[in-house]
Amino acid sequence: MAAVAAHQEWYKSHGFKDTIFVARTINFDPATKSYSYSDKEFLTYHLYPATSSGEPKHDEAWDAYVKMYKDNSVIKSTYFVCIPKAM
Repeated sequence: MAAVAAHQEWYKSHGFKDTIFVARTINFDPATKSYSYSDKEFLTYHLYPATSSGEPKHDEAWDAYVKMYKDNSVIKSTYFVCIPKAM
């Protein structure tokens, strides 16, 4: 969560309107027929305007938040999607 906060702050401090946030995954336990939040798996979202001009120039603060991610997480999959403007 600290990496996500640092990631969002980096974009904000560099004048970008990007939004970065985390969604917790939900597990189903068939034995109890109950749901609970996973404490091991999350989805991170990075939303940016269609007018974005590509990846910004990296600096020390960029490297620091990327290191935070690398130190305590593993990227299993990456997807690029197009979300309707109305969303």
